[in-house]
Amino acid sequence: RSRWRGVDTLPLGRQRWVVELWPTPALRRLYDSDMPNVVGILGLGMSALLAATLRFARSSYLSARLAERERLEQALVTSTDGVWEYDFRAGETQSAARILTRLGYPPPELSPHAAMKLAQAIVHPDDRLRVAKAFDEHLAGRAESFEAEARVRARAGEWHVVVLRGRVIERDSLGDPLLMVGIVADVTE
Repeated sequence: RSRWRGVDTLPLGRQRWVVELWPTPALRRLYDSDMPNVVGILGLGMSALLAATLRFARSSYLSARLAERERLEQALVTSTDGVWEYDFRAGETQSAARILTRLGYPPPELSPHAAMKLAQAIVHPDDRLRVAKAFDEHLAGRAESFEAEARVRARAGEWHVVVLRGRVIERDSLGDPLLMVGIVADVTE
């Protein structure tokens, strides 16, 4: 009853009237409904379904991304000699181990820093400036991607021609590069 009961005071000059209203049982039956409870239960049900749907969508998205990444890695393994990654924050390189092995260098023994030094050292002296310029042009944002062809020396002394391609995939709020990935392919033959 308290939900339907209304009490108010009306000052009329020196008198105060207290007005109290309540519906008759017939009127209360007309307006009393379980609809708010039903709507509340439906709302909770919809919330649970929405949460489950979002969780399923996220799981599906992550599974699809993982499958896509595996397909991409398989394609890259068969079409290139390596994938490399450079993390500007850490100053570390994940080297393309396959190309180093193909050139006769033992990649498992190389730290990321040593691999970067080796990669710079084996580039033909006549190609170093051109490769560095293409790299810098992309980092500065003047080129959409980094692409260069260079001669590299194998451990046995012979020269191989490689194609290097890469792109900055993450930049900070100032536009400075944070992460760059790329491929290298031996195109000597």
